[in-house]
Amino acid sequence: MDDEPRVITDATQYDLESIYKCAVSFFEYAGYEKKYGLPLDKDSFIKMVIPYVEDGICLLYRETEFGEVRGGICGMVIPWGYNNSIKICMELFYWMDPDVRGQGIKLIKAYEERVKDAGARNMMIQPETELTEKIAMLYKRRGYKMLERFWIN
Repeated sequence: MDDEPRVITDATQYDLESIYKCAVSFFEYAGYEKKYGLPLDKDSFIKMVIPYVEDGICLLYRETEFGEVRGGICGMVIPWGYNNSIKICMELFYWMDPDVRGQGIKLIKAYEERVKDAGARNMMIQPETELTEKIAMLYKRRGYKMLERFWIN
């Protein structure tokens, strides 16, 4: 599988099931339901993702141009609430299947370029807590700085 071409594509309405499949993998990995009592609801998730696919920046990492989705990143460029003259991009999700995580930098670079082209000054990416320490170096090398973390009860 390592010698197969891998490509990054824009998500479309036809990719909603594949994006949901990534969400299922993420929820299983992160333990949202088991640890925090936050179950994944397919209809709610699909409704949430549609505006990002239609009006945001939603990129998918695939084995081939029309092949299986192995990861993705999705965000929306919005005015920053504290100063509406500044546009930021808020990430909704970022997932790479474990066996292709070393390729995630390609997805991040493509996403950063698209965000920049959309006029956003900053990007806010919120890694899942278990991944924070593992991918902190990746973000630091790309110029990201820690701003906040969420706490939940």
